[in-house]
Amino acid sequence: MNIVFICNSPFQLLSSICIKEYYHKNDFCKVVLTDAAKALKEYDIRKVKRFFDEADYLAIYEKMKNLHGYKDMELPDERVTKIVAEEIAPAIGDEYDHIYYANLHAWIYDTIRCIGHAHIRSHYYEDGMDSYIKSAHVGYGQMPESLFVYEPKMMPDFLGLPVKKIPAFIEFGPDCRENIYEIFKGSTKRQKLPANIYFEQHSDDKNDYRAMDDLFLYICRLTENDIILKSHPRRKKINPEIGRYRWKSDMPWEMIACRENLQGKILFNVSSRAVFTTPVFTNDRPVVILLYRILILETGKPLEWWHINEEYVRRWAEMYGKDRVFIPGSREDLQKIMNSIRV
Repeated sequence: MNIVFICNSPFQLLSSICIKEYYHKNDFCKVVLTDAAKALKEYDIRKVKRFFDEADYLAIYEKMKNLHGYKDMELPDERVTKIVAEEIAPAIGDEYDHIYYANLHAWIYDTIRCIGHAHIRSHYYEDGMDSYIKSAHVGYGQMPESLFVYEPKMMPDFLGLPVKKIPAFIEFGPDCRENIYEIFKGSTKRQKLPANIYFEQHSDDKNDYRAMDDLFLYICRLTENDIILKSHPRRKKINPEIGRYRWKSDMPWEMIACRENLQGKILFNVSSRAVFTTPVFTNDRPVVILLYRILILETGKPLEWWHINEEYVRRWAEMYGKDRVFIPGSREDLQKIMNSIRV
């Protein structure tokens, strides 16, 4: 079989490697990295090719994002279709039997149509919380044949499709794990993590960053600055006030979590999937504080905007340990929770 993976983030590359190693060890596999995340250009392509027969980098994401008036990449656009037909599809080729994708973007579906033929089969693999809470696993293209996620038991039956497990990289042998680690470590400096770790949240509305940065600075005061901010790979403009707290790392959190002692730490999170994958990659159970209700209160934006679902959180908290998960509804609630944890 000939297989191609489309990757728009470091986490997607990690997942693609795990899928390839477990399900397609002896198949011809190509990976296509895009400029959706800066880190993907900086990774050593030779190390990526330890796992894939071919690896290419395509600088096409910014070109589409900069199209005048094009705000929602899930919506089709003739200009996007043109970019796919002239640049993306020729670079990928049309000799593939299977394609794996992790974003519900119109250009992905255009690509499937352009490189596709009567027998091509598509597969959706995990990317963030939307994989577990949205019923839109098919957009303007064909229905995927199967879904690949790290926690199948947390997956609602949206479409009645087969759900397969992505094995965590810690399940592979030591040589394989080390080769994976070599791809992602880059210039990331291993450091002693403080008691509190805040996960920077991506938003398509730049105004949200003001609210999130302000909430982070409030938490800094509550923790007496004993905190670090795990940067998000897609944030470009940085508030100078939070710059000194920001830990810029292109390594997926999952690879950090399995190498660190997280016992006794607090993970602050809006709705980043990174925190929810923690129990997949480590037996540690740090305290998790979810901040989405505070931001709903302070921004007026609904629950759906923050890519979270109360039913998912409820089921996840029961699995993780409800005594380790807190969801404050206001800053006052957050302060009370922090005081109770200190005691």
